[in-house]
Amino acid sequence: MSTLVSLKPKLGWVSSELFDDRMDSSFYLSQIELGLDKIFNKKDIKLLTLEDITRRIVDGPFGSAVLANDYVSEGIPFLRVQNVTDYGLNLDDVIFISKECNKRIARSQAVKGNIVFTKTGWLGNTCVLTSEYDVYNIRGDLAVLECKDDVDPYYISTYLNSSFGKKVTSSFGSGSTRPRILLSNIRKIPVPIPSEKIQSYIGNKVRKAEKLREEAKRLKEEAEEILFNELRIKELEHLLMEQNKKYNWVEETALTERIDAYYYKAKYTILDKFISQFEYVITKKIADVEYGYMPQEDYTEVDSGIPIIRITNMPGNLLIDSSDIKHIPVNEKIKDRHFVRENDILMVQLGDTTGKVAYVSKEFDGYLFPSFCLKISLKDTNKVLPGYLALLYESKIMQLQIEQTISYASVRPNTTKPAIESLKIPIVEMSKQKEIADRILNYIKHIYESKHLIIEAKQDVEDLIEGKFDESKISEGV
Repeated sequence: MSTLVSLKPKLGWVSSELFDDRMDSSFYLSQIELGLDKIFNKKDIKLLTLEDITRRIVDGPFGSAVLANDYVSEGIPFLRVQNVTDYGLNLDDVIFISKECNKRIARSQAVKGNIVFTKTGWLGNTCVLTSEYDVYNIRGDLAVLECKDDVDPYYISTYLNSSFGKKVTSSFGSGSTRPRILLSNIRKIPVPIPSEKIQSYIGNKVRKAEKLREEAKRLKEEAEEILFNELRIKELEHLLMEQNKKYNWVEETALTERIDAYYYKAKYTILDKFISQFEYVITKKIADVEYGYMPQEDYTEVDSGIPIIRITNMPGNLLIDSSDIKHIPVNEKIKDRHFVRENDILMVQLGDTTGKVAYVSKEFDGYLFPSFCLKISLKDTNKVLPGYLALLYESKIMQLQIEQTISYASVRPNTTKPAIESLKIPIVEMSKQKEIADRILNYIKHIYESKHLIIEAKQDVEDLIEGKFDESKISEGV
């Protein structure tokens, strides 16, 4: 039995089954502190390694195996670390390689049901590949795990993504500034294998989450298609592509207090004329715009106080990420205008992500929003629906308007409350707005439900390891 004898200095007895080719004491001390030999010394859970439960574990190519001319606009998805999250596969910014290149590096090819594992950076993040593409390939900082038939890859991925799994993976890693793990050490990672029923129950939650994400993606794409058709966005993009002048004539009536040439670029003149074809309303007429709150004290690291949505909690795609919400001490005096309410829209006001927006759904009602962020609260929903407006802000027709308002006079680009209040909001008929808004609200709902299921599945793994898992709930289903 392994035992931690002393903390000062750290000293421990290591049982023989934990001995490996590692010579550093920190590795074995971390294994003892995790209590692997104690936690899994149970009759109903087998302790195996990733090598035991997989047919193959391979990593991607490094160096000159993939050349610049191998990258194409459409082809085989070439996955990078940022495509692998513990909430699932993220293909928002996926890059592609040619089929010829894929054949050349076929060793690291992957398909639906394989697990992808990050070897560097966000060490040990995993996800199961979906059927969105028939074939995938990976870069050198990833590994592919092909599970044997008697284990559920969704359960294995969930275990590796759990807090306990991450600690175990980290103990096999090395490097301080940029953590990494060797392929040989990935194979040695211990995995608790419960009954097939428990594996399926936990795995089914992740499979359901995957279906919700797929449905959410479809809903958002439908909403975008309706919006783009109603506002003829493709026509606008065509007009913008045609203009290539380095100069632009501006009518006197279009002049404002801005005197910089940037503000009067030809693309903004084209945009203004394009918007005039539609019925539109100035933002200030239908919405209140407020600056965010600047905390008087540092964010607390505990789950207490007043929750605040920071810019880092706004990943894009209208979403708010609740995984790292900070809190403000309750003793601060905060005005009502600094709190968000359901159906408000948040917009980044400063920095490289100026113009990024997030929609406030019910679960974030009553949260604070930060400085360098603007809150847009509709006061006339008979004219404009908030779900429609949120998606509209992501479109070319609004992002160009926001871009025009940005000032580069300071160190960081920024826009202002008066500038956002002056934006022109194109109006489409209410039935179309409702079609768009309904899809957007359901898109957001599905994404958050999906994340909640992933959190539940991780907790099930934690309960299993700690001996708290209630097997009676398996009969209830997911």
